[in-house]
Amino acid sequence: MRVLLTGPCGRIGYTTFTRLLHAGHEVRGFDTKTGFLSHPDGFNESIERFWRNKGYSFEWQWGDVRNPNDVREAIDDDIDAIIHHAAMTLPTHCEEEWEYCWDVNFFGTLNVIDAVLASPQSPKLLYSSSVANYGYPVQGKKHFVESDPLTPTCTYAATKIASELAIRRAGINYTIMRLGSVLDVGAPHLAMMADPDLLARIIKENRLKSSKSPAHFVSSDDVNTAYLNALDNLESDRRTFNLVGPADCRTTFRFMQDEINAAVGAPPSSDDDWGNGPYPQQYYDPAPSDNVLHHVRTDKAGIIANIRNAVDDIAEFVSLSAPG
Repeated sequence: MRVLLTGPCGRIGYTTFTRLLHAGHEVRGFDTKTGFLSHPDGFNESIERFWRNKGYSFEWQWGDVRNPNDVREAIDDDIDAIIHHAAMTLPTHCEEEWEYCWDVNFFGTLNVIDAVLASPQSPKLLYSSSVANYGYPVQGKKHFVESDPLTPTCTYAATKIASELAIRRAGINYTIMRLGSVLDVGAPHLAMMADPDLLARIIKENRLKSSKSPAHFVSSDDVNTAYLNALDNLESDRRTFNLVGPADCRTTFRFMQDEINAAVGAPPSSDDDWGNGPYPQQYYDPAPSDNVLHHVRTDKAGIIANIRNAVDDIAEFVSLSAPG
């Protein structure tokens, strides 16, 4: 299939782009050259350069999802499916730059919808949403399911809920994926933890959570398996799914942060690194999505192993992404 991926330079989008290429699809990447606020200058260009130097064959278009002309150009007459990852995702950034967040996440999605409606190919839209849409944990509730009410508690979730509603009302074919806490497999973004500004941002993000804030993790491998299996899966048409890992991936943000710290040679977090919460994540039932998309494969031990492998992959990225 000919697949357009928005946001291939993002943390999850990077892994999706790689999986699409390995699966043999004809892929067009669409991203902004300057990068979002969480990416250092030149980082997005280094990602495209890395894939070129790896010898991958793909199409690429620099543009901005906020610009309807850029989006229409990216979604030409022969695109079969669109995976729409492009978004502003860090909650603290979304609050500080809330108008920018709405421009990218919601109005950018409206541009994608308009381009889909204008395309004679009528491509299927796979939309990257979030389990943050359900809001804060509910005492006594074991897990959320797709039919539960959506209760936005932050700007990020509000933009995702509004985008979901616009997609459903547009009359196009879609699959909405509400992602849990995704940990990367092979993405170079872990290297940015060495950047003082980004490290300060991570600390700021963690202060939104308490040391015991629940988190339901999922491997980016499993997320991308779900996307690949939804591309031409009629059973996934016009459906919404929670993408999370198996039951043992229900843990805390602190547990996995300390695993990441260990992988990069940093000390464990302290109580002072965390706030008081609450944070909009709890636990979710993976069965409904797995019954259709067959993606739940990586347990907690596998995710931890993948974190360590990702550290090893950074050296290759650095060597192949350098200019010149």
